[in-house]
Amino acid sequence: MNPEPADMAVSAQKKKQLRTPHARPCQRQRLSTLMDTAILQCVCTPGAPPPAGYLLEYLLLGMRILDVGCGPGTVTADIASLAPKGHVTGLEYAPEVLTQARSTAANRGFTNIEFVVGDVNGLDFHDGTFDLVHAHQVLVHVGDPVQALREMRRVAKPGCCPRL
Repeated sequence: MNPEPADMAVSAQKKKQLRTPHARPCQRQRLSTLMDTAILQCVCTPGAPPPAGYLLEYLLLGMRILDVGCGPGTVTADIASLAPKGHVTGLEYAPEVLTQARSTAANRGFTNIEFVVGDVNGLDFHDGTFDLVHAHQVLVHVGDPVQALREMRRVAKPGCCPRL
């Protein structure tokens, strides 16, 4: 049963409260959970258009790709399907969701994906490791988006531009 759009929507006022530093922590956590649930329901809907299709023009054979904030792995698996000769690393801060991500990759038969726990504000990769760095709906969840962008740029090879 697919939820109605109204059930998944979070009002603009609630989104503003989520980003407002003076909002109570419990209120921010509740709203963050609502937004995460809505995002997961959209991203995990079978038959939905591939969320990473816009990357096609940037993909080359043998690329090493980092998917920051991979969550349940659906977008990461989509990237792997678009780059079957490449290698995709899905990075997620919350380790509990990586079980689902690994299951998603296994169910789709992908062997060119690995999933790791990590923090976008301090990526545990050498400078210039990746040919492409991808982040889908990540910056709204981090405390310091500028630092996150710096880290994504650091691990990208020269000439690579992070795709957000």
